[in-house]
Amino acid sequence: MDVDLVILCSSEQIPPLVRRLRTMNYYADETSALQSLQKKSAFQVFDMQTEWKIDLIALKPTLFGQGAFRRRQAFEFQGLELFVTSPEDLVDAP
Repeated sequence: MDVDLVILCSSEQIPPLVRRLRTMNYYADETSALQSLQKKSAFQVFDMQTEWKIDLIALKPTLFGQGAFRRRQAFEFQGLELFVTSPEDLVDAP
C-alpha cells in the first residue's frame, strides 16, 4: 500500500517529526527528509508493521500547489480530521 501526504513544515520541524515517527514504529531517515524538504520533493516513511510506504511530499511554492492546498477537503477518519485533494485538483494536477 502506498500513501501520499502533502506536508507544510520547516527544516526545524523535521528532527522531531522523524523522532516521533520512530517511536510509532515507522522508519524515516532524517537526512533524506531534510534534503527532500530543501528540494521541495518527497521523502519516504515506512510502517514497519504493515510495510506500507508513505510519501511525505513538501508543499510546492507554486500557485497551483498553494491553491490546491487551500482547496483541500476535510473528512474524519477514526476520530481524526484529515484532508484530501479536491477532485478538481486531482484531475488538473500538473
